[in-house]
Amino acid sequence: MNLEQKIKNLQSRLDQLIHRQATTERDIHQLKKELAALTRQMASGEEVPTPPPLPDPIPSNEPLLDDLPEITIDLEDIPDPTPPPRPQPQPKASRGNLEQFIGGNLINKIGIVILIIGLGLFTKYAIDRGYMPPMLRLALSFAAGLTLVGLGYRLKARYKTYSAVLFSGGMVTLYLSAFAGYAFFDPILLPRMTSFILMVIFTLVTVSAAAYYNQQIVGLLGLVGAYAVPFLLSNNSGNYPLLFAYVAVINTGILLLALRKGWRAMTILGLMFSWLILGYWLTDAYQAPGDNQLGWTISILFFLLFLAGLLGHPLRERQPVPAGIGGPVFFNSLIFLAAGIFMLQESELTHFQGAFCTSVAVIHLLFGGITYRFFNAQIGTQILVGIAFLLLALAIPIQFEVEVFPVLWLGEAALLFWLGRRYKVQAYELMTFALIILGGGALLTSWFEHYYNGRIELQPIFNPHFAVSLVCALAIWGMYWVNQRWESSLQFLFKYLLFLSGIGLIYFAFFNEIYHQYDQAHLNNEPGSAFDYRSWGILWLFNYTCLFLGGLALISERWMRSVNFQFGVICISVITIFLFYTSGMFLLNDYRAAYLDPVSAIPEQSNGWLIGFRYICYGALAFLFYMLTRLVRINPYLKQVRSYFPLVIHFAVLHFLSNELTTLMTFGLGLDTESLVHRVGYSILWGMYALFLIILGFRKPSRPLRIAAIVLFAVTLLKVFLVDLVDISTISKTILFIALGILLLLISFLYQRYREKV
Repeated sequence: MNLEQKIKNLQSRLDQLIHRQATTERDIHQLKKELAALTRQMASGEEVPTPPPLPDPIPSNEPLLDDLPEITIDLEDIPDPTPPPRPQPQPKASRGNLEQFIGGNLINKIGIVILIIGLGLFTKYAIDRGYMPPMLRLALSFAAGLTLVGLGYRLKARYKTYSAVLFSGGMVTLYLSAFAGYAFFDPILLPRMTSFILMVIFTLVTVSAAAYYNQQIVGLLGLVGAYAVPFLLSNNSGNYPLLFAYVAVINTGILLLALRKGWRAMTILGLMFSWLILGYWLTDAYQAPGDNQLGWTISILFFLLFLAGLLGHPLRERQPVPAGIGGPVFFNSLIFLAAGIFMLQESELTHFQGAFCTSVAVIHLLFGGITYRFFNAQIGTQILVGIAFLLLALAIPIQFEVEVFPVLWLGEAALLFWLGRRYKVQAYELMTFALIILGGGALLTSWFEHYYNGRIELQPIFNPHFAVSLVCALAIWGMYWVNQRWESSLQFLFKYLLFLSGIGLIYFAFFNEIYHQYDQAHLNNEPGSAFDYRSWGILWLFNYTCLFLGGLALISERWMRSVNFQFGVICISVITIFLFYTSGMFLLNDYRAAYLDPVSAIPEQSNGWLIGFRYICYGALAFLFYMLTRLVRINPYLKQVRSYFPLVIHFAVLHFLSNELTTLMTFGLGLDTESLVHRVGYSILWGMYALFLIILGFRKPSRPLRIAAIVLFAVTLLKVFLVDLVDISTISKTILFIALGILLLLISFLYQRYREKV
């Protein structure tokens, strides 16, 4: 059946379905009409005639669907459908909206700002030149402001936005006039109280107008102009109390608008202007102790006003506090803290700086409790409590000695982490990162200052710095326990960060003690002594590291069973073993040579301790090798190299046997390490070990062991012919060749005996 016939059959089946659907719909419509007629006749009481039977359906000569043969279509025979047309790009939006925004909205705001600046400059110019009488100049300034206000009020019905801009510009001009009437005329045209009352009235009117227009731009324009007034009209009179009273009035208006409308941008702008003005005064004109009262009063007032302005509206309206408010709140607190610390330093009261920082943190905690208790604002409470913790972290370096920084910072991090995880506040968890970095940096600084500078002697273990390290480790492990108990989206990240940090702190707590004690012993050693306590300490550090890593391997095998952790332990252990064989083993050989030096008369070198210490090092290394072998067997990442790891063990064993042969021949036979017999002994030992590897390789069976044995024997033969046969006696050559020949024959016999296993 070709494709054309298949399509015709499908079309026939589709026509049948359409015909059957049309017949069914016609029958349903006829039944609905008869049912409606019967219902009406029953309601009127008439006799209900028997309805004629429905006509039988017209038989169709077309076969039923079930009788049609099954049709299968090969998808490869169907041509690819025509791809749908690409959607045409929509025409760009008309530029009329942008033009309307610029011409009808933006330009008028820019214009009113420029007009205000021009009026201010004209007023200043008139004041400087004396062109008009002072009272006339002040009256004209008030008239200009009232004109703008009146014009804006007249246009508010038809041009509300334009009216708002004019109104705000007029209020700024009135602010300027009221302030100038007291501050910049001599004699004063407006008494201080009158000027202050006028500014209060203007503030209330501006607040009411901004609320009436319901446009933040009104308040922003008025705010910019109000803050610019003192600087535009400044004559360097130094009347800062009036300036701060003026700014406080403006900030009060901002607070009222913030509480009613929640205009965050206006509050933040006022915060920046206010703290800039205060900062300028502190750095330029502040004199302690005469200005202390003014400085503290204004600082506390600004801090509380803006704290209430940022959080007041959502709390008042019982709305969720936006998370983005945390940045401005923290900035406000930080600037207040900086201002207070500066004034304490100028007053020579630096010992109160930490207490002041702590008190600011307590204020945040109290406000946090109020927001939670009376407003049930969880996010607001979280923000305030989080800022309190950050301020406490800042109080630590301000008040305390550097030694306790790590404990306080990491202890605070543990508490903050518990709060964040327990009450599901991810912001607290993120703050914990900063505290961990601060605490870790302080701890490293303390370690380098007390353990590695070579000037401070510490009692082993029982010293405050070791205790600090342990307490910090406990804080990290406490956070790890919290991380395992409560779930979070950051759980995976914290799991590895805290676990590795905790292990690192425990390791380096004892590492520092070992290093410091031997470093001090080296510095206190008698001049000219051949005994090197520093290298002795390095060997003890190797022993400690091997035991520590072996313990971690045991824990990971029996309790943790973490594949990633096991792999990490294996990698670090391999690096440690490599460092031991490239540096530690040379130190051991140097101590053996120092023991045999007849010139030395040092007690430590004459009692055999230098030789016995070798076996302590070998024991620690053997323990690490044993635990590594167990880990390699169960770690899935090392399946491909699992069969080759025993080669590392055998290399270590052969190295140990070679060193012991040297020790035995040196002590027992009194031979020099450069003796030819000594070198021949190495060749025989290596050949025997190659035979041992062959036997072991057949018994396992293990092809890598057999190959390693062949390689070792090849190296041994090269050593014999290139090194050992030079200047060797006949008897030595005889012994060497007989021994190696026997070994070769045994190896060949083993390959013949177990050839089926190869």
